[in-house]
Order: sequence, then structure tokens, then C-alpha cells
Amino acid sequence: MILIAAYFCVTAIAVGQVKPYSDSSARKNLRILLRAGGNPVALTPIPKKPRKPQKPEPKGSVYDGWRFIGFPPEVRADLDKALLWLKAEAPVHYKMATRQVRSFTWRGGIKQGSYAYPSTGHIIMGNRDYSHSKDRHYFTMVLIHEIQHCNTPGHEYEAAACYAGWYYGNKLKLRSFFTSWSKGLALKRGYSSAKWQGNLSKTIRMNAGASN
Repeated sequence: MILIAAYFCVTAIAVGQVKPYSDSSARKNLRILLRAGGNPVALTPIPKKPRKPQKPEPKGSVYDGWRFIGFPPEVRADLDKALLWLKAEAPVHYKMATRQVRSFTWRGGIKQGSYAYPSTGHIIMGNRDYSHSKDRHYFTMVLIHEIQHCNTPGHEYEAAACYAGWYYGNKLKLRSFFTSWSKGLALKRGYSSAKWQGNLSKTIRMNAGASN
């Protein structure tokens, strides 16, 4: 068990890495998440625009306001499954994503990790996280993590994103090894259930269309 724990400590998150960026606010928001060694490619920030009122989504389909860029068919299918899983089991997080996330972009490099641009609602999903577990539980937890980083009305910072991986991951019944590890990272950074309740309150109000 000690050797296994040591291995995952070595391969686990390097937090606080930031891609150089011309916009200082975007530089502060950029996160390279969950695992070390990624080489993110900066995107040109696209200002958020007001959206039209959302229409009810057809059953079994994901929100049509998202852009999906560069995904191979099999990866896109798995991403859709993960999003529909969220929609069914963690609707608060899913609805927040329909308001705060603009696009998902695929990066297929073997060592490419995942990260988010909270200020513009762009999420990069990396091949390293996709390939980490065949059941895609880790990939799904990374997706939850990155979506939380775009929750700027709530808590978008790293500790909250790690806590989200545990909180929503449990609702989806993801492998407990991954979710417990994610919670441990959040607690290590000083996050707590009380702080999470504050985040949830803000998120639910935002989802309902109220100002925070």
C-alpha cells in the first residue's frame, strides 16, 4: 500500500502551474489540473457573450450551446456519456456548466493533461487523463474538476475543484480511490464542507437566474 501511495503521489497533481498569458486576469485564472507534466497550448481568449434563454434539451442529448473541438469520434462519445451521466446524477453541476462553459477542446498528446480557462469558459481535455483508466472514471472526475474551475460565481479555485471531484464523483459512484484522493487534496489546501455549502448556495442561486 505504501508503494502504491508513493506512486500516485509522484504521478499526481502539480497545482498552481500557470501558462504565460498576455491578459493578467486570464493568467491568474488559468489552471493546469490534476496531474503533472502537461504542456498546455494557450487559446486566444474569447469574451463571453450573453446567451439566449435556454431551450429544453432533447432527452439523451447534451447541451447544444457547447462547442466540441478536435475530438476523435470515440473520445467524443465517451465525453458525451460523461456529460449525460452528470446530467442525470449531478444536475446542479451540469446546469452550472451549461451557463459557465463555452467549449471543450481535445489535446491528443500522450502527456497532455487537462486544464481550464475560467475567464472565458474554455476547457481542454487531455489524452493523459482520458487514458488513465479504461472505465473512464478518472476522465469523468477530471471533467467534473475542470467544470468547477469555470464556476466563477461560486468557487473556481483549485481546492474547490478537487472537492467537486469527490462530491459529484460520489453521486456518480466513481471509483472511491479517485474520489477520496481528490477530497484529500482539497482538505490539504484548507477546503471544508462548510465552504462547499457556500459554493453550492451560490451555484444554485446562479442556476435559478438570481444574482450572487
